[in-house]
Amino acid sequence: MPLRILIDLQGAQTGSRLRGIGRYSLALTRAIARNAGEDLIFVLLSNQLPETIEAIRETLEDVLGENRFLIFNAQGPVSAIPRENERRRRVAEILREYMIDLLSPDAVLVTSMIEGIHENAVTSIGDFVSTIPTAVILYDLIPLFDANIFASEDANRWYHEKLDYFRRAGCLFAISQSSMDDAVKMLGVDRTRVKNISAASDSYFSSQDVSSDDISLVKQKYAILRKYLMHSSNFEPRKNFQGLIRAYARLPAAVRREHQLVLVCNLTPSISNELTCLATDVGLAAGELVLTGFVPDNELVALYAGCDLFVFPSFQEGFGLPALEAMSCGVPTIGSNATSVPEVIGRADALFDPTSPEAMAAMMFKALTDENFSRSLRSHAKVQAAKFSWDETALRVIAGLRELVARQETCGPKEAIARKRRRMLERVAAIVSEAQPNDLDLLDLASTIESNHIAVKQLNNAIIETGS
Repeated sequence: MPLRILIDLQGAQTGSRLRGIGRYSLALTRAIARNAGEDLIFVLLSNQLPETIEAIRETLEDVLGENRFLIFNAQGPVSAIPRENERRRRVAEILREYMIDLLSPDAVLVTSMIEGIHENAVTSIGDFVSTIPTAVILYDLIPLFDANIFASEDANRWYHEKLDYFRRAGCLFAISQSSMDDAVKMLGVDRTRVKNISAASDSYFSSQDVSSDDISLVKQKYAILRKYLMHSSNFEPRKNFQGLIRAYARLPAAVRREHQLVLVCNLTPSISNELTCLATDVGLAAGELVLTGFVPDNELVALYAGCDLFVFPSFQEGFGLPALEAMSCGVPTIGSNATSVPEVIGRADALFDPTSPEAMAAMMFKALTDENFSRSLRSHAKVQAAKFSWDETALRVIAGLRELVARQETCGPKEAIARKRRRMLERVAAIVSEAQPNDLDLLDLASTIESNHIAVKQLNNAIIETGS
């Protein structure tokens, strides 16, 4: 029997759209749509991030069609911080679940639960309805290991609310075995409710269509004057940029004269200055360290294709997508022996202790100077990368959703819409906050609720008219 699956894609609307989470969310949604068969796939987006909606439509319409997008309306702003948004956020969480309940999908997939602390996204499970089977993608639980990520009382409270939603989910789809193990250990989730669906790199991460001219142009643009080793990721302490710079500085001067260290990351001026000062402090000459700043994907592929070695020195990763992207381009790749990185690299003799700059430097030296080792890493890269497939990940998700729907207990006859509306209004009215709504707020709320009703009705009518 075909399923109606609703995918909450707010993870591709917030700042996450510029990071691995956004890439993952969109790529997985496309793959689910490709492999859905007779199942109907819908996408939920928020009107609070309107500038992103059209781009997401354009990205997905070829695999979804035009009439599969449901725009959720809320009163903003709804970011968790500052605290004066609290009541609006709580109302928005209830309205979102109420709208989903009106659509009555067989299952809901939330591609990113940890959204909305500083942006106008809202995600929740069980604040209004708990009868629709809901699964969540689990990327990592790194903030539980690093208290500095959500250090303030408000941020920490918000994050732990999100962890409670993970616990309420019918199924967690972890992106690695490491994340799956963390869910069982750190959240106390039964292992039968967690599935490792893995990940993949986008198809355009391939050196096949990259010419020598492409590589020359991108090297010229980013002031890369000779051969180079590289790393790419967003900047966080766990990414170990400083450790990589210290390890590079331990390479013999002759090796550094032949190979620059290229760090691909969108850095703030203060962080760029910090890394530049570190390079000077550890004795690097001008030009040995290259900080590219933001690099678009087409140029990133060329940078991957042109490098002699990709180094992934993270202390913690949910998956480690940049390493897989590099390997998909056939690049010799080495990385840390921590968390999920060994799963991605798939080769024990290409791993090092990320806490030891000496061990990292020794592995870098071997990969740059031992031709046989470098050649074997290059051969291994594409073989290992081929083991990861978005289609395979999507099929695991679809199978997991089917299992979730099959084991969901029957809830009896469906509740009438009028009763659902009354129950939703009772929940909204029960919210207590420092700032209570005025008459204009209540009028706006009524208009918002009506807009959501109309959106669901129009989507259902479109499905009936098109016969799908």
